[in-house]
Amino acid sequence: MTTPTATILSAPNRLQAVDALRGFALWGILVAHMLEQYYAGAPPKGHDIYAMGPMPDPIFLIFTEIVIRGKFFAIFSFLFGLSFFLQMDGAAQKGVNFLGRFSWRLVLLMIIGTVHHLFYRGDILNVFAPLGFLLVLFYRASNRVVLGAAAFLLFGGPRFIIYAWRNYTGFPPENPEADEAANAIYYETVKHGSLLQVFWTNFSTGLASKFNFQFDLPSRGYISMGLFLLGMYFGRIRFFENPVAYRKAMRIVVIATVPAIALLAAILYFALGGGENAQFPSIQAMIGWTAMDLVNNMLAAMLVCAFVLIFMRPKGAAFLGGLAPYGKMALTNYVMQSVIGTFIFFGWGLGKLGDVGTTVTFLIANGVFIAQLYFSKFWLARFHYGPLEWLWRSGTYGKWAMMGREKSDH
Repeated sequence: MTTPTATILSAPNRLQAVDALRGFALWGILVAHMLEQYYAGAPPKGHDIYAMGPMPDPIFLIFTEIVIRGKFFAIFSFLFGLSFFLQMDGAAQKGVNFLGRFSWRLVLLMIIGTVHHLFYRGDILNVFAPLGFLLVLFYRASNRVVLGAAAFLLFGGPRFIIYAWRNYTGFPPENPEADEAANAIYYETVKHGSLLQVFWTNFSTGLASKFNFQFDLPSRGYISMGLFLLGMYFGRIRFFENPVAYRKAMRIVVIATVPAIALLAAILYFALGGGENAQFPSIQAMIGWTAMDLVNNMLAAMLVCAFVLIFMRPKGAAFLGGLAPYGKMALTNYVMQSVIGTFIFFGWGLGKLGDVGTTVTFLIANGVFIAQLYFSKFWLARFHYGPLEWLWRSGTYGKWAMMGREKSDH
């Protein structure tokens, strides 16, 4: 008889649930980016990246805003920290110190992410890479330190410090006119420019814009780091290796999340004006942004727990396990999503930015997902790694990794 724990550990040398969950997170990221039409930034006045038409366009937009945006990014970040622990722990069990090699692996990820950024300035890889070096510093820290640091980051500690600094010193000064001019240039470039023009604007101004978003008041990068630490902690407690021990806690999270989110949203988001409606910058806006981050992370926790609870059942594992190949090729699929998406919406391709409604973009996203899912299954039936995964692994170890499978592997 197959036990729930055995189901979770069914893939040799890998936790199949983790790969499937990564594939699930990647689906959500694809949907969010497609509905944003791969436009990473604020559109200039008079333009919108959402071509809202009649029903059901508003339904898909509301669904994405409530269920997807920010939640699947949080899951993806959590899994980065978990994967770090699994790699380090696997090496330790073999008597190998993997810290140096993992650090080199992060350098390679930075390079891959920077190339990806040329297509899409919303790339997260060259943000994850430098944060990964901080994760290395926490590897030998106690659980109390790890959880304390995670709480400080996830509850908006850096955001409030930055706000206090700006409020006290006035530095750096706000310059809305310059921001609006930059938005207009970026919009015109991606809407009408060539591929080389998109590359140049993403490299010359896009990197600064992205890192400002990640590490200034929006604080997305700090949230990512907090989720990295949570992922590492959940690796330490063997959450995915022994989910039966946490079944009751997961059920409580699933049940309690909805009223907790409703209360938090009512008190902090609506009553205090919210991050987008409050005058900016203000303490109300900072509290509103933090409330939105907490809501996103709580919903992400609910999705992870629900996913694992379903996966613990044999039928659930058989169904959700189909996402594992997609998750195993996460790097390749993530980069290719952006190449496909920018080709559809940017001027160097079909130039559909702002011309397509949310219903169409939602359908396009799921069409791309299905195609990538079948391609991942096809590819991994013949090869050990996805193309970019193979390149990354070969660079990590300084030698070409074995790519093709032997007939006995099938």
